[in-house]
Amino acid sequence: GMQGHGCNTNVEWKPLSEMVISNGVATPGYYYLTGDTVVSTHLISSGVYCGFKLDTAGTYVFCLNGYKLQAETAYIFTRTVNGTSNLVICDCSENNTGVVESTSTTSAANGAICYTGTKDKILNTTIFGGKFKVATTRGKGGLFFLRSGSNITIYGGDFKGAASGEGGIIYAGYSGNNVNIYGGN
Repeated sequence: GMQGHGCNTNVEWKPLSEMVISNGVATPGYYYLTGDTVVSTHLISSGVYCGFKLDTAGTYVFCLNGYKLQAETAYIFTRTVNGTSNLVICDCSENNTGVVESTSTTSAANGAICYTGTKDKILNTTIFGGKFKVATTRGKGGLFFLRSGSNITIYGGDFKGAASGEGGIIYAGYSGNNVNIYGGN
């Protein structure tokens, strides 16, 4: 339903290249890839930890649009301040060929795709299709690491990850987390 990114006149879709990064924090909005994209640590103001800091309350929508979002960072999406953000990752391409891949070889402990580090840092994630994979084994939650009060809902997609601790793909071992999976591999 989002193919062409014009189905809803109340939503302004922008190419990912137009996302504003202010003081290392991504601006909420609806974004789509226009080609394969490599995310590196230049998106943040300090450190080497994440590609997109989702520290502003609001909703961030990333449409893979059939392309690859590849990150050489420890975490692709993270919330580092208290509060709640919502993340939606979808792939509106006809053959659902979009990919999110972490190629980082860092020894970061958990959650290569989404990481919420400590209590009160809440990231609610919804996924509609796509392929998700990571290059290295993580400690807990190879792809997703949820702290207290976070939620993840998955509608299809392919997931490949590994963890040396609990949660090969998703670690949600804290109180108040909700995990809902409807299809996928």
